[in-house]
Amino acid sequence: MTDAFVPTVKLISEEEASDEVRQIYNEIKEFYNLDFVPQQYRALAHNVDHLREDWQIERAWYEGELGMDAKTADIIGLTVAATRACPYCINWHTTTLKAAGMSDADIENLINVVSLANSGVTFVTGTQLTPDITPGLAERMAQSPAMQSERKRMTRAA
Repeated sequence: MTDAFVPTVKLISEEEASDEVRQIYNEIKEFYNLDFVPQQYRALAHNVDHLREDWQIERAWYEGELGMDAKTADIIGLTVAATRACPYCINWHTTTLKAAGMSDADIENLINVVSLANSGVTFVTGTQLTPDITPGLAERMAQSPAMQSERKRMTRAA
């Protein structure tokens, strides 16, 4: 099997990594229970400051320190990855969502919603519609039957 993608930067192996980079690599492998360092980090390792910053933010993401739980953050990540057509990110977020207990059917439903949203964005952008549903309408819309039903559903799920 050949790789479909060829990295455009040299990936820093564990053997050639500095002691500081190797320490971060070990944290990453332990955190994700992997026996290898994902390419994303090996590509960042040219600049230890960038690697460290990226790793600190990502670890905070998965530890729920960014104001939302990791599953919600990964749902957003998969949404962006699918919209931006990033195979690496799609695989990453699909894997972490499955590890968090999301089923194939759940992921398929999520991608269907992403597809619908992107279709809507394409339509309203292409037709240059002026926004008429704005945040100022939130309180009024919260009283609608659809939003009341959604709030009840969300309360039950929590």
